[in-house]
Amino acid sequence: MAIAAINGPANCVISGERADVSAIADRFASMGRRVKSLLVSHAFHSPMMDPVLDEFERELSSVRYSAPTTSLISNLTGEVADLSRIGCASYWREHLRHPVRFAQSMQ
Repeated sequence: MAIAAINGPANCVISGERADVSAIADRFASMGRRVKSLLVSHAFHSPMMDPVLDEFERELSSVRYSAPTTSLISNLTGEVADLSRIGCASYWREHLRHPVRFAQSMQ
């Protein structure tokens, strides 16, 4: 299980095995916190993605990347992205596996 996204000071997403995620959601709900399940096909940004990372990176290695035409903030780092960083398959591999840092990218 992992934190999949940090969307703001009071909003985060957890990802992993359904039973584990449900247990944490139930715990927060019992504390009066607002909880919402997301309908997704996979447990993105969690260790459950590890088995597909090598193939994912191999597939993305064939993609031709271009420099952004407008400023782009990376949700992986929270910093301005440049082609040397986002223009390679390894970056997108990391993005699939690590938390989305939406809150940090909005600062």
